[in-house]
Amino acid sequence: MLNGNEMAYVEECINTGWVSSKGKFVNKFESMFSSLHNNLPSVSTSSGTTALHLALESLGVGKNDEVIVTALTFAATINAVFHCGATPILVDVGEDSWNISANTVEGFITNKTRAIIIVHLYGQPCNITQFRQLADKYNLLLIEDSAEALGSTYNGDLVGTHGDASIFSFFGNKIITTGEGGMVLFKDEEVANKAVILRDHGMSKNNRYWNEVIGYNYRMTNIQAAIGVAQLECLENFIELKLGITERYISAFSNIDIKIQKKHPESVNSSWLFGFIINSRMDKLVFMDQLKKMRIETREFFHPLHMQPAYAKFSKGNKFNNSERIANHGICLPSSSGLSLSDQDYIIEQVISIYNK
Repeated sequence: MLNGNEMAYVEECINTGWVSSKGKFVNKFESMFSSLHNNLPSVSTSSGTTALHLALESLGVGKNDEVIVTALTFAATINAVFHCGATPILVDVGEDSWNISANTVEGFITNKTRAIIIVHLYGQPCNITQFRQLADKYNLLLIEDSAEALGSTYNGDLVGTHGDASIFSFFGNKIITTGEGGMVLFKDEEVANKAVILRDHGMSKNNRYWNEVIGYNYRMTNIQAAIGVAQLECLENFIELKLGITERYISAFSNIDIKIQKKHPESVNSSWLFGFIINSRMDKLVFMDQLKKMRIETREFFHPLHMQPAYAKFSKGNKFNNSERIANHGICLPSSSGLSLSDQDYIIEQVISIYNK
């Protein structure tokens, strides 16, 4: 939803000529994001995917390293592991949480394991305490993929504040957007400084056009950052609206046979996207088609990575029963903070009507 100061800030960029990767809004966006997240160093990027790749590279993850990844996530998570030359190790999710657990992950740790990427799927935080303990026990890096979880909390702290690095996405469908864009938070300021150099072609901070390392062009533009600043100003309101939508859905669907994602008791999900699992006897695609005919757009859950041709060889014969079941029967409903109460009522009415048929 773009109804704040976005236009005014973008016009300022255009009027002053600062439209590329230099300008006050880039610094302001990073500063605001850091202030929101315990003043951790933040580095803006061109997308959530580049943010994750930059995080891994800056932390030194590379060839001969293994990185543990959930099987139920968007492809960007595993792609970033490939981009830095490491090997992904896929792990099944929990039946009710839809996230990986530390107990399961521990069985996949080897002497080659360098990092664990935890994905807070659909905004629901993993059990971060257990993962932090596990990472410390085996001297592993912990990366939080918080692309879908801006504003979610665990034990009262915002997600993204617990990992050695944490990434966020500002794609058009996220809680806040810059069109495309991302952010990395780092625990260590030296690693953050390394990330800035890698992001900016590998150029020295003090000697322009002097390349100290081989880097990338992963920079966010000033126009994107200007939109991001305006969006951050509205973040609290966006989350309030999102939570309200989820609460209405949960209440309205309490008497039909669906399952929703189980919340950790110490967490708050900022409700990026509302999903549910339909009765296994029902045909998900038929259900979605019926809603489409009623002008209600839905989406499937992410396809488990091990089922996709690009990643199948990394399943190593392991079982992913939960990921498959969740994906096979999962549907996401419209969850935009711009949904009016009448929109929500219409969606609820049609879902219940089709379900009861």
